[in-house]
Amino acid sequence: MERGAAVGLRGNWAHHLAIKYGPHGYLEPKFYDRPGYYAKALTSLIDEIDRSNDTFIVHYRNKYDDPEHPLIWMAAEIMSLGQLSKWVGNLKLRADRQSIAKCFGLDKKIFISAAHHLTYVRNICAHHGRLWNKHSP
Repeated sequence: MERGAAVGLRGNWAHHLAIKYGPHGYLEPKFYDRPGYYAKALTSLIDEIDRSNDTFIVHYRNKYDDPEHPLIWMAAEIMSLGQLSKWVGNLKLRADRQSIAKCFGLDKKIFISAAHHLTYVRNICAHHGRLWNKHSP
């Protein structure tokens, strides 16, 4: 379930932003609510991109230098589920969050909360933690 949800979230986020703001729209801080969160998320994403040896990222680095960072659908493939839930949750416009949530048949508030909780549960399970009787944030 987590894998399918992550793929759906990744695809819906990238598709919505690419259609509405262009293939590098994710690099525009004006589309995000909290500048500090955006700066931290972008730094983390750039670190992931710099470490990536994925063929499509290597190709982008070798062929293009303007803009420096890859297209949104490439960036989305590099993001962890946790990073992705933060990017979606920090979108400034309610309509953007709602459009992404609509694909899952959820309200934006419930959807953002579910994405954060799914990340939390996924991380506990991935690190062989105890999930039973755990308090979620």
